[in-house]
Amino acid sequence: MVSDRLSANRRSIRSSYVTIHPLGRLFFGMGGFAAALVAHGVVFAATGTGLSLILLRMVNRSWTPVFRAVRLLLWLILPICLLHLLLTPGALIWPGSGLPLTWEGVDRAVWLSTRLFFLFFSAMLLSRLLSLEEWQAQLCRIPVVGCRLYPYLQLFQPMQKITAELARKHWRESRSRGITSMPEMIVCLLEDVLRSGHDQAKLVWEGWKGELPSCDLKFDGRALALMVLGISLPFGAWVA
Repeated sequence: MVSDRLSANRRSIRSSYVTIHPLGRLFFGMGGFAAALVAHGVVFAATGTGLSLILLRMVNRSWTPVFRAVRLLLWLILPICLLHLLLTPGALIWPGSGLPLTWEGVDRAVWLSTRLFFLFFSAMLLSRLLSLEEWQAQLCRIPVVGCRLYPYLQLFQPMQKITAELARKHWRESRSRGITSMPEMIVCLLEDVLRSGHDQAKLVWEGWKGELPSCDLKFDGRALALMVLGISLPFGAWVA
């Protein structure tokens, strides 16, 4: 019974989030990313990272994308921390031990690691706060270029899948021939991608009637609150 209630609460939170106007979610995500760019304090960066992780869990309904991102980031963060610990001049942590580890290196490594996490997860959150259809609807509203951008946006999702499938196919075919076959494989892959792109573009052009996707106009207090919060986040990061 408890697990059922928790699942129902999660679904309720998810549905409530989806019904918020896309502009409110967009401004909130942009504000969070801008805050990550101007943040200069470890506490604010750590707090922003924690909030981004919680919101990503709500959006994805799973921790799996977060865990994958953390594993990827560790390969970048560990060398950065090691280099700063060993090469940053300052007061030694263990004098006389022969280890050139300094307190200044620790501070620098912690700050850079925390900020990198904040930047990465705030950008990840921004990209996932809107669905693909909502991103297309908002981008098409850009003056002058929006209507010209829409056909290319329609190509993004099918070409992403086709390119991934073609890459796997060519990798399987050339794997047994060794590294010497890589240039030939890359050329063949590019030719197939360009050919598929031409075919997909033809289908999009023939099926498009010149209409742009509809945009939700129901702007409520929750969206306005998210916009205000998103605008204020960079200022909070600058002051903190």
